[in-house]
Amino acid sequence: MSDKELISLEWLQEVASRTNANVEFKSAAGYLDSWIQLVMGERRFSIKIFMGEIIRVLPGSVAFGHAFTLRGDGDTWHSLITSGKPRLREMMATGKITTEGNLFEGMRSTKAVALLVDAAREVGFPADRRH
Repeated sequence: MSDKELISLEWLQEVASRTNANVEFKSAAGYLDSWIQLVMGERRFSIKIFMGEIIRVLPGSVAFGHAFTLRGDGDTWHSLITSGKPRLREMMATGKITTEGNLFEGMRSTKAVALLVDAAREVGFPADRRH
């Protein structure tokens, strides 16, 4: 099964909802006003974070650009999400997940993005929830 079949807009919206319920995320993202793009294998999603809340999750790219992009193949995202421990920084340091765009904004958003990944881990990877 390809990552196109596994990662859906509905799944990412569920992750966003879980993330928004996290008080720590609200604090970490309290001053953000950014579009972030996640490239998960062949799938692209745009996430708008505004003043401590994810307010939009869209498929694809937004026409007016993203502050930064996190990119990784489907296997890398699967490993990141199903791992029992936080590994985002490790995967970024080894180049398995790459960043593009405004690196200052990316660094400023690191904690918020790590909490988004934690929420994805709590929700579970889509294929793993089918059983």
